[in-house]
Amino acid sequence: LVHPDDRSRAREAMTAAIREGRICDVKHRIVRRDGELRHVHGRGRLDRLSASPPLFRMVGTLQDVTENERAQRAIEASERKFREVFESSLDAIAIHSAQGGRYLSVNPQYERLTGFTAEELLGRTSGEMKLWIARDIYRRVLGELEATGRVHDTEAELRRKSGERRWVLFSGLRVDLGGTPCVVSFTRDVTERRRAEQALRDSEERYRELFDGTPLGVYRSIPEGSFEDVNPAFLRMFGAADLESVRRLGAGGLYADPAKREELRALLAERGVVQAFEIDLRRLDGSVLPASVSARAIRGADGAVVRYEGIVEDVSLRQAMEEDLRRARDAALKSERLKSTFLANMSHEIRTPLNVILGFAGVVADHLREIGDHSQDQFIDAIQRAGKRLMATIHGILDISRFAAEGFEVRPAPVELAGAIDRQLQEFEPLAAQRGLRLVAEIDVPAIVRFDEYCLSQALGNLIDNAIKFTRSGEISVRLRPGDDGSRLLEVADTGVGIDAAFLPRLFDAFSQEDSGSSRHFEGSGLGLALVKNYLESNGASIMVESEKGEGSIFRIRFPPDLLVSAGEAFAAPAEEPRRRQAPGGEARPATDDKPRPPSR
Repeated sequence: LVHPDDRSRAREAMTAAIREGRICDVKHRIVRRDGELRHVHGRGRLDRLSASPPLFRMVGTLQDVTENERAQRAIEASERKFREVFESSLDAIAIHSAQGGRYLSVNPQYERLTGFTAEELLGRTSGEMKLWIARDIYRRVLGELEATGRVHDTEAELRRKSGERRWVLFSGLRVDLGGTPCVVSFTRDVTERRRAEQALRDSEERYRELFDGTPLGVYRSIPEGSFEDVNPAFLRMFGAADLESVRRLGAGGLYADPAKREELRALLAERGVVQAFEIDLRRLDGSVLPASVSARAIRGADGAVVRYEGIVEDVSLRQAMEEDLRRARDAALKSERLKSTFLANMSHEIRTPLNVILGFAGVVADHLREIGDHSQDQFIDAIQRAGKRLMATIHGILDISRFAAEGFEVRPAPVELAGAIDRQLQEFEPLAAQRGLRLVAEIDVPAIVRFDEYCLSQALGNLIDNAIKFTRSGEISVRLRPGDDGSRLLEVADTGVGIDAAFLPRLFDAFSQEDSGSSRHFEGSGLGLALVKNYLESNGASIMVESEKGEGSIFRIRFPPDLLVSAGEAFAAPAEEPRRRQAPGGEARPATDDKPRPPSR
């Protein structure tokens, strides 16, 4: 009868009972005749019947305990499941005594939540551990447990062992565990959820403040044409009292031209987003509102458009301002052209007698040299110097006025830089020698650029002239070297007086001079460097300066790679048509001014 797996255990129990002279008490399984397995509890006295061979008789009871065993195993399985849930739960679980509320058991999550170990908690109360920050909530929870036996999702703030505060949801239930009245508590950390909810509330509040406070009209609508929401600026923009007013009219009624509305909807369907779409809308009183609309299409899970969100900007004021600016710009350009015409006419009136004066001064000088009379050389030289200085000033004023009126012509053509440098140095060699200065050329690399030769000679001549003017001793060097990016750099360096750092930002402004006033030491109109900058930039080059007061200056012209041409290209290049200098932000226009420009220095 005894189940094969239990026979050895039953035999051992009987042997021990015989040896010790006690009652045999053993549980085992039996197999009935019909094959059913049953659990039994055998208890009885073993009497010896024969010593040899050893023979015993057991007198006792055999009780069927199958149902008891099943119930016990169910209890054990339930306890195992409870322990597994208890240990692995994401909620912090604690078991307290119903009387006194002392900790009987806590799971690992409870330890993590509070920061206390199980050893620190067991036998103590949450009040003793000072976990609850709000004592009134703690007392209310205890009262509710006492009165109803349960409490559900009470929000409270706990203090961890470290002092950190955490928000939790607390639930509790009075139960009987193994005959002992207990309270099982479930505590869930909701700190991050509360922070997320607060962040969402803050975000919604900021959105509402922006939605209500922005001067731009903001709207949400559905494809059928009804508005879901609009902000106060939208209502003001269209002269509407409330949302219902624009809902009654519908989105379609706000467009002055229905075809433009369909164009906007088509763009939104194609691109999803449209920026600054210029369109005429219609206010509730029928007047036209010039507007700029930026919108996006919101699509559902099936890809269909479910909503439009957009911003409407009233551009009527901007358009009026742009028109005013256009008129002001046209008036300014007209004024500049009138000024240029006036200056050209005046320069003609001045240059004509000035050329006569210079011409006759030259004739007189030649005649006096022929007869060997040098008594008047000093006076004739003074006349010629003053006349040439005045002529150069007239040319400079004319050029600067043409730049201002966008009437300066450039005629780009291949120019060999080394040759241009050599010609300028030859021209200024006598003046430099007269002042005891050395002129040095350093050509590290040959270069041919597409440039207006007049602009290049004027710019380079002004820089060398300034270097000689402001250098008392030493040398002026003109260097041509390659740049790091394939460009060419032309530098004019001197050992002169240098430039104060405070004046550098104004260095290229017209009529700006560091040494100004009646007591200034150096002559000049203050146009030279302003002209240099215009001459260069009108051809696509740029200029920068490095200088320190008392240490000299380096003016560096940069010719970008796109201005460079090869010798073969230079030989084959056709002459370009004259073009006007392009004003910043303007369009290049063909030259119409056929007045001759002043000759190169």
